[in-house]
Amino acid sequence: MTTALLRVSVGSALVAVLLQRPEAVAQGAGQTRRFDRGLLRPDGTAVNDPHPEFYFTRAAYTGYWSRNWAIDYPKADRQFMMGVRRLLTHLDASPDEHPVRLDDPDLNRFPFLYAVEVGRMSLTEATVGGGLETVNGDITVGANSRIDGGILVDKPSGNSSIRKQRNPRITIEAGAVVNGTLRFKREVDLYVSPSATIGSVEGVPPVRHTLQ
Repeated sequence: MTTALLRVSVGSALVAVLLQRPEAVAQGAGQTRRFDRGLLRPDGTAVNDPHPEFYFTRAAYTGYWSRNWAIDYPKADRQFMMGVRRLLTHLDASPDEHPVRLDDPDLNRFPFLYAVEVGRMSLTEATVGGGLETVNGDITVGANSRIDGGILVDKPSGNSSIRKQRNPRITIEAGAVVNGTLRFKREVDLYVSPSATIGSVEGVPPVRHTLQ
């Protein structure tokens, strides 16, 4: 079991959690595939790691398309860091791309984590401390998982009234525990198993469903 501080984008929000789990998976739409560690470096070689003060760290995760996490990688990461190093000359920043798996035991060394094309987050037999936050992304708290700190679904920023957005789906499966408040600042579809345990529900009343 690994312990890591995770700050990851789910939809358009940030998640700050203390993660304790045997396997961390952030999924795109569809069926999960096993992550291929060989995808971390395009040429298969290790990046020089002198342990600088700051890394632009990209989340490497599993999903239906195994390289969803690698959109514009590594070119975008390198170009971004070129600008950072040019403007912030006092910052000891790594010029290299830096992908990290969500179950990496060293994840807590990197407080800022960039995640792209996540779409939804699914926890399997996981223990999360610190809560989860999302705006548009779906969250599935899988069987026998536990979240301490609750779940927050925030409302979108900017002009979101142009078209009707699909409600985020929050699913709490059998045997799962959410120890904390489920706070909804927008309408969501809430699916809860009869054998799940959740805290109080506050804010915008959700569209409730019983998970069979």
